[in-house]
Amino acid sequence: MNIVSIGYNTIHGKDYVLTQKGMESYLLILLKSPCIFNIGGEEISADRDTVIIYDVKSDIDLHSTEDIFIYDWICFDIGGESDFFLALDIPLNTVIRYTDVNFLSELIRNLTNEFYSSGVNRTKMIDSLLKTIL
Repeated sequence: MNIVSIGYNTIHGKDYVLTQKGMESYLLILLKSPCIFNIGGEEISADRDTVIIYDVKSDIDLHSTEDIFIYDWICFDIGGESDFFLALDIPLNTVIRYTDVNFLSELIRNLTNEFYSSGVNRTKMIDSLLKTIL
């Protein structure tokens, strides 16, 4: 598994909008603020402590509903790990309420640090952390 890009505690102001047609990779978003997703033409309100993983080639369309929009995110490829990823049976393009957001966010923080490090075991650590998150 490979990280394309990643962000921890990303902060945007009021009226933030994220739209992208046909992602090249999977995108995991962990909400720390509420927002509205448009998934398949349907608007879905999502509270904080919510996770979504967008499938490859999916259109991304979300906007904030508060003055400050905070989230963690991981843009990733599964590489040769398709069997592992499919076995997880993760519902893609679906808003999922997550009960232990602090734990998940801490894993994303660690993954972000590892992604930007130059450690000897960087690749193995990234792979292990991403698999743990999923």
